[in-house]
Amino acid sequence: MKYLALALFSFFIVAGSSSPGCPSGMAPTSVGTCIDRREWARSNGRPLVGASALPEPDADVDLSADTLCRSIGKRVCERDEWVSACSYGERFPYGSKYEPGRCNDDKWWKTVDEAKVAHRDREELARLDGSEPSGSRDGCESPAGVFDMVGNVEEWVRCREGRFGWCLVGGYWASQGSRTCESAILIHAPRWHYYQTGFRCCSEAR
Repeated sequence: MKYLALALFSFFIVAGSSSPGCPSGMAPTSVGTCIDRREWARSNGRPLVGASALPEPDADVDLSADTLCRSIGKRVCERDEWVSACSYGERFPYGSKYEPGRCNDDKWWKTVDEAKVAHRDREELARLDGSEPSGSRDGCESPAGVFDMVGNVEEWVRCREGRFGWCLVGGYWASQGSRTCESAILIHAPRWHYYQTGFRCCSEAR
């Protein structure tokens, strides 16, 4: 199994100051841990898409959140710490009411070639990709200082709910306001991936 950590090492180079008790590029959650201020990025600055939560045994490359977070000494976030960094009691990172344009969640859905997506066809993923470099929209910053917690890419986190212990949170670029800080999709096994699935990492505070 090949690892893509070096190819995606640009993840380390994220703007934003460090927070007390947290490494550079991370923000504190209200449950005492640290969370990345931005989603895991590709070399072009846009979020990685097509990620699974756990490694896929027959995949050519390992694009799993678990492997890539571990490769830099971090881990996949728990849902409770992710939610705690998304909003302080509000539905969205910016408040209680949906505001189109604040986050990258107001684009339109495109017809998908399922077979190509299943094989991570680069041209198909590029055609479908409506993500933006995380942090591009200043209005989509949570009170904790974390960007794009709704919209941009759906993020894998560990969940206590559901059958598999993993879920997708935050919605993506075509959610149209239907995903809030509390929303979660519980039906997918952790080796599943799709054209809009990504992640960010968490760690313990220093």
